[in-house]
Amino acid sequence: MGTVFKKELTPMKELARAFSAKELAPNIREHDRHPFAPLFMDTLEKAYEAGFFGVVIPEELGGAGGDLETLCVLLEEISSVDASLGAAVFTNACAQLTAGACAGVKAAGALMSGAASVREAILAFPCYLHPVIEAETLPRAELSPGGQEVLSGTVPLLSLATVATRAVVPARGAHGDDVSFFLVDLDRDEVTKSGPVLTLGFHACPAADVTLDRVPALRLCSPDKGSEAFGSVYAALLVASAAISAGIMRGSYECALAYAVQRRQGGREIARWSEVTMMLADMLIAVRSSGLALAQASRLALDGDASSMEYAASAALTVHSLACGVVSDGIQVLGGYGYMKDYGQEKRYRDAHQASAVFGSHPLKKLSLVGPAVKTASLGQGGMP
Repeated sequence: MGTVFKKELTPMKELARAFSAKELAPNIREHDRHPFAPLFMDTLEKAYEAGFFGVVIPEELGGAGGDLETLCVLLEEISSVDASLGAAVFTNACAQLTAGACAGVKAAGALMSGAASVREAILAFPCYLHPVIEAETLPRAELSPGGQEVLSGTVPLLSLATVATRAVVPARGAHGDDVSFFLVDLDRDEVTKSGPVLTLGFHACPAADVTLDRVPALRLCSPDKGSEAFGSVYAALLVASAAISAGIMRGSYECALAYAVQRRQGGREIARWSEVTMMLADMLIAVRSSGLALAQASRLALDGDASSMEYAASAALTVHSLACGVVSDGIQVLGGYGYMKDYGQEKRYRDAHQASAVFGSHPLKKLSLVGPAVKTASLGQGGMP
């Protein structure tokens, strides 16, 4: 079951599965209570020690030396149990990959060096906005009287802002709307954080609204390279977010199947009732189809050319959509129990819809994908309506 990846990734898959069974499964409900209960910092520390927050960093720089497929395997396995930790690993990977695209892999790896704890090692990132499409909402960068670049403005829903000490933040230039990326120290006095925002899902991957008031920042790329840098990793980031959805739907199917073969009604297991059997079959088909699409999409994204980006992004959007349908069916299989926290299906429902909101709403991502094609086709016909 799950996504079809190369056999060399089996050790990572087994490590993530064992970690999830030991550290996540027994405490899912307690972890999901955040922000009304303490955050699972001890679990984050153990995930950091296991190397989950350095999976895309080369080994010589202190990471695991994995690629996009490695990251997807990790995210899917974790998210099949608790997608909140998957979202935290994903957020940090977004920051690392974006920083690497801007300043180079060595610079991204250097951000992890010397960290004494998970708070110092991980990076916050605004996962719920598209920094190019939504550029008008970004903070502004300008020069202070001393020649230091400073940022002013608000970053909404900055993931891991209440956990990490640093963030990779997109901002507009002082004399235009070109996007660049900056490294920001979140512990400075000029940074104001809201409390954790209670989002629909991913409760244990807290996000906060962060206001910057002339905060000194380290530029990671030149003013005219930010959009290009983010575009070079955007397909990979979309695919990685879809790996979270793939894990959520797999977990939902496995939970529904286990319940259906144990729950008896009318003298037999409900799994033997045709309506339930058909629902489980549809869930399984979606899980397997998404696994194949995700595996192919990750390989296309690794190619890096323009056409592979379109296919990879399309596959990722499809997986998000399928996941929202599968978790809804997962609730229905359990009947009234599906709406209760005891069985985890309602959490998967919330997490699946939260995952589909990464980098903007689902319709926004669809329009961003087809918009350039529509424009090109219009120009090819002389701009005629």
